[in-house]
Amino acid sequence: MVIEAIHAAEFLITQGISCEVLDLRTISPLDWQSVFNSTAKTGRILVLDTATTTGSISGEIVSRVADKCWEILKCAPQRLAMPDYPESTSFALTANYHVRAEHIAEKVSQMLGRKIDTGPLSMQREHPHDVPGDWFTGPF
Repeated sequence: MVIEAIHAAEFLITQGISCEVLDLRTISPLDWQSVFNSTAKTGRILVLDTATTTGSISGEIVSRVADKCWEILKCAPQRLAMPDYPESTSFALTANYHVRAEHIAEKVSQMLGRKIDTGPLSMQREHPHDVPGDWFTGPF
């Protein structure tokens, strides 16, 4: 999710919105102090996860931030993760399965109460949503 977060942050800066991207790299041990420090800077946190929404580390992070940083939060902690069902193999059904930079930018704009057009961000994509890049040659 770090690459998508960076793309979203680069786009959001053009909209006058500055974001900090924190790559935790490990979840055990998890660098809680960095999470709390980052949250304290803006009073907001959006946690991104490549796992399903239910039972993922993002839920634990949101819970701990709400518990430890409640007084400084300007809005509810948010998270974006995969749906709680297996990924389909259909091109049409996978269109919104994976969290993309445009989804992140939309969520950030909602958290700030601002409306932004994420169309230009979506248009930057060079490959279909189910192809990571030119380097991908299979397994299909």
